Amino acid sequence: MLRFRKHKFAFVADIKKMYRMILIDPNQRDLLRILFKAEVNDPVKVYKLCTVTYGTTSAPFLATRTVQQLVKDEGKDFPLALSVLLQDVYMDDVLTGEDDLIKAKDMQQQLISLFDRGGMELHKWSANNQSLLCDEMKEFDYSFSKETKTLGILWKPQTDYFGFNLIIEQSGIYTKRDVLSQIARIFDSLGLLGPIITKAKILLQKLWLLKLDWGDTLPLKENTQWQSFLNSLKFVNLINFPRWILSEQSISVELHGFADTSELAYGAVIYVKSINSYGGSEVKLLISKSRVAPLKFVTIPRLELCAAVLLSKLMRRVLRALKLEVSKTYFWTDSTIVLSWLEKECKELKTFVANRISIIRTLNCGRAMESCAIKTEPS
Repeated sequence: MLRFRKHKFAFVADIKKMYRMILIDPNQRDLLRILFKAEVNDPVKVYKLCTVTYGTTSAPFLATRTVQQLVKDEGKDFPLALSVLLQDVYMDDVLTGEDDLIKAKDMQQQLISLFDRGGMELHKWSANNQSLLCDEMKEFDYSFSKETKTLGILWKPQTDYFGFNLIIEQSGIYTKRDVLSQIARIFDSLGLLGPIITKAKILLQKLWLLKLDWGDTLPLKENTQWQSFLNSLKFVNLINFPRWILSEQSISVELHGFADTSELAYGAVIYVKSINSYGGSEVKLLISKSRVAPLKFVTIPRLELCAAVLLSKLMRRVLRALKLEVSKTYFWTDSTIVLSWLEKECKELKTFVANRISIIRTLNCGRAMESCAIKTEPS
C-alpha cells in the first residue's frame, strides 16, 4: 500500500480464479481427496482435486510460490512486469503504477502477457486514468468505477482518493463483545484513522479494567461514551485522503516523522514533503501508528521515549517498503528530556531508558532526532 501511493498513474487488477489456474502434481492429488454423494442412499464417490484448493493450509503458499516461479521462468522477457510480480502483488491482487503514462501502459501490457504465459488472466481492472483501460478491459462494467476495494481500503480511482465505508451497527445497549466487534471492522493498514481508532482502543482498555465478561452489558457511563463514539463514527465515511503522495515535477522528497504522547496513549506519524522544480512544496500524510499506554503507571517522559522508539521503527519500515529516493529524513519530538537522554551514554541511564535509547541508535535515528527537535512551546 505504501508503494502504491508513490505512482502518479496507478492501476489495480485481480488474478482471475488464481487457485483454479494452478495444477497440483499428480503424485500429490491423493492428499486432496473428497467424498461426495448426491442423495442419501447413493454410493459414495471419491474425487481427487486437481488444482490448488481454497481452504487448505498450503494454498496461499502454493499460489504465491507459483507466481514467483513464473517470474523466474518467463520474467526475463518482461522487465517491467518482473519487478511488479516480485514486489506489488499480494496474493491475487496487483497494485502498481508508474510516473509516466506511456511506461504505465507498457507495464500493463507486459503484465497481461506474462500472466498469459502461465495460463492466468487479469481482470477487475481499475485505474486513475482512462487510457490505462484498454479495449479488452472495457468489457467489465466496473473497470472505471467510482470506487473499489484495494487490500481492504476503499480507493476512488476517478478522483484518486482513499476513503472508508464503515458499517455501523447501533442498538442502544452494548456489550464488550459488541465494542470489540465494531473496532475489528475498522480496517486501516496505513493508520489514516489513527486518532479515531486510538480513542476506541482507550475505551476498550477501560472495559478490561472493569473485568466485564464478553456478554455483560456496559455500565451506563461507558455505554453512553460508546454510543457517542458510534454517532461520530458515521462522519468517517466523508473523509478522503489523496492516494498520490508526491507533487507534479517533484525534484526532492523528505520524510518528516513526529512522535508524541499523552497519559492515555502515544503514537508516531510520518508525512511526505515533496518539493517541485518551482520551489513549491506539498505535504501529505503517509502513515501513522499508535499504542495505548500500559495499565501500569509510566511517567510522561518515558511514554515520550516509547513514542520515539515507535517512530524510529516506523520510519525504518517505511524506508524499506517505499523504495523511493528520499533526500532527507527528519524525526521530531517536543520532549527535551528524550533529547537529553539521546545525548547520554547508555551506561549512565536506567535500564528502561537505556534499552530504548539503544534501539533508536541501532536504527540510525538518534542523530537525526537530536538535530530536529521542535521547540517546546508554552501550554
